[in-house]
Amino acid sequence: MMPMQPGRSMREPSAGRAGGGDSGPGGEGPLAGRLGAAESRRGPTEGRRGVLIAGYYGYGNLGDEAILESLLGDLTALLPHHAFRVLTAGSACARRARVEFLPRLQPRAILEAMRRSQLLVLGGGSLIQDSTSLRSLLYYLGLIWLAKRFGLKAAIYGGGIGPVTTPRGRALARAVLPQVDLLALRDRRSMEEALSLGVAGERLVLTADPAFAAASSCAAVPPGVGGGVGDRVQRGVAGDEAADRALDASGVPAGARGRLLGISLRPPMAPADIAAMAEAADSLAAGRHGLFPLFLPFHPEYDTDTLVAVGRAMRSPSAVLQGVADPGTLRSVVGRLRVAVAMRLHAAIFAVGAGVPCVALSYDPKVDALVEDVPALAHARYPGIAGPEVAAAVERLVLARDELRPELLASAQRLAQRARVNAAAVSSLVLRGGYPGHGQDGLEV
Repeated sequence: MMPMQPGRSMREPSAGRAGGGDSGPGGEGPLAGRLGAAESRRGPTEGRRGVLIAGYYGYGNLGDEAILESLLGDLTALLPHHAFRVLTAGSACARRARVEFLPRLQPRAILEAMRRSQLLVLGGGSLIQDSTSLRSLLYYLGLIWLAKRFGLKAAIYGGGIGPVTTPRGRALARAVLPQVDLLALRDRRSMEEALSLGVAGERLVLTADPAFAAASSCAAVPPGVGGGVGDRVQRGVAGDEAADRALDASGVPAGARGRLLGISLRPPMAPADIAAMAEAADSLAAGRHGLFPLFLPFHPEYDTDTLVAVGRAMRSPSAVLQGVADPGTLRSVVGRLRVAVAMRLHAAIFAVGAGVPCVALSYDPKVDALVEDVPALAHARYPGIAGPEVAAAVERLVLARDELRPELLASAQRLAQRARVNAAAVSSLVLRGGYPGHGQDGLEV
């Protein structure tokens, strides 16, 4: 593992090695081909003041919506004279001034947005990977290729790289990724993968997931609330009220709300792992702390059936969180937990941000990378969940909760500082027209 300071670039690719929103299945591959075949005009972007943002938005994954929330909040503040266009599958974050939402699979809309923009931003998540599907990788690489053809700069904002394992995927990534002007990556493993795909080290900056920088929800903010200290108090009150309503709607008993065990899982899960997770939850419900299992669907359309299956396999009462459609409310619910078990990356990130002890299920390298960044996170193997092992880990966390909380919050603060480098680096790329320099104190902005 290479020693890398947050906000520092790698000057030479051979100087060292570096240490990935959960993106869903893609159906975008043919779109990249249609865009590539379309007539486009290469030309200078001088006079354009547009930023085009792409990611896994509008599909109901609340981790990815948290990324968009953070990205828009920070970039619109640092680029007050720029217009922002977001490619999305549907309504995503709450509407903002200077932000236009466009259909992500309509070539004409994408081409017009390219002509009006000076920068393409791939915003967070595991976008550059082919473990979900090659089609998804083709979509994002196609956007980068098209942006460079239109003369735009391109940046990755707090994202992850990899795994890219198929021969075709690696060949395409090697051809396109080195053209990206700035890769602000959330972990060292992603930096290592970028180097292996031919990206020059001086284009890399170690940051963190943008969700760490999101101090408030974009969707749970009352109308007219701004960004001052009093406003943040109002947001906190609004989030608490929304969390109370969600817990009521989900049938969580009032007497259980001080002993909630949050469980976030994602499909596919083998029947043996479902049974093992149910065994662990039953053990914890019957144990000395009497924890009440609350299943948290971070991507409800995909996660709910799996969570319901675990609940049905249990003997003890449990609940599945219902009716939460924005990251702010979900963040507030996570803040109510006594302890958590998280497979979804952003479930673990929300737990760290709230100082909630958590066992992370390591189903993907991006979860392992987070565990490396947050020493107070416990972790357990997946697949092949061992119910007694998970239950014992949770019991240890509950007993050590008071000691772990400040450690988790300290890690969250450190990673939030790293995450803010995303916006600083990208805004400098826009305003200065090139990659920002680095000094003894970190990123120069």
